[in-house]
Amino acid sequence: MSGAGLKLTRSGETLRARLHAATSAKPVALLLIQILTGCALLHFPDLSGIHYYPSTYGQVLEDGEQPWIEFDFAVDRRSVERLFSIRHYGENVTGRYEWRGSRVVFVAEPELVSGRRYQLHFDGHFSDRSGRAHRARTLVPFHFVSDSEEPPRIVTASIEPGADLAPDGAIVMEFNVPMEPESVEQALSVRPENDFDLQWRADATVLTLNPQESWVHAVPMTVSLETESRSAAGLPLERRYRLTVQVIENRLRPHVETIEAIPIDLSA
Repeated sequence: MSGAGLKLTRSGETLRARLHAATSAKPVALLLIQILTGCALLHFPDLSGIHYYPSTYGQVLEDGEQPWIEFDFAVDRRSVERLFSIRHYGENVTGRYEWRGSRVVFVAEPELVSGRRYQLHFDGHFSDRSGRAHRARTLVPFHFVSDSEEPPRIVTASIEPGADLAPDGAIVMEFNVPMEPESVEQALSVRPENDFDLQWRADATVLTLNPQESWVHAVPMTVSLETESRSAAGLPLERRYRLTVQVIENRLRPHVETIEAIPIDLSA
């Protein structure tokens, strides 16, 4: 009996020790959370207080409207401006920021272009006035003034980038919509400089470049078309166009015809 009583006593002591450890750990854990929260090491921000304009995918902004972000809590303005951008095909639109209370407005300079598709970006870490970090991850594609007219772009060219072009070879470019020829010709350039003639198809969708004599031989040549070129409807080119080719006569390009093994003369 004494052996059994001793065993029971030990089991009871073990149980009491475990209960004491469990009840002691709870206030310690609560205290640890309070300390960490007080030191701002733990912070779970509520980003529902951030409002965007435009706010929906593919939204159309009216003429004179500008993109903005508004906060219902105090923020560090510089950290917000570092993240807030308007982009067009991966390139940042130039402009300035105007704060109107808790709202920051992006004012494009020059103005946004009618018919173009843009993206509002707010992606990364910014800070509030207390110095606490917030993580934003927002991307909103939108149109300016109109989304019904298709912006002009070059859909095909008669030669692939990097391919060989004969010194007297023509380059044919096809557009997706009729173009305004004068604006295209002013925005078109060839490097190195060379004299060439331009021929338009009657519907102004196909343009052919012919050298007056010949392109500069044995050097890379780049044809560039800037966004100042416009469609017949007045919309600017969707993005800058670059085509680089190698001007060379195929028969002159060096190549390996045969490989021969030379016998080794060990005595020599």
